Amino acid sequence: MDYGEETDLLVSRAPDCGPTAGIKYADHSEDGFSDDASKVWIWLAYSF
Repeated sequence: MDYGEETDLLVSRAPDCGPTAGIKYADHSEDGFSDDASKVWIWLAYSF
């Protein structure tokens, strides 16, 4: 069964220590099974 196609993109910055930031994008195109969906995640983290 074919559920459609998905495209993902991830960009992040992670130095040895300190702040880390990233963004992720996902786009899913359905082939008549369900609704199309696009999502964006943004995150921040800090390492010691």
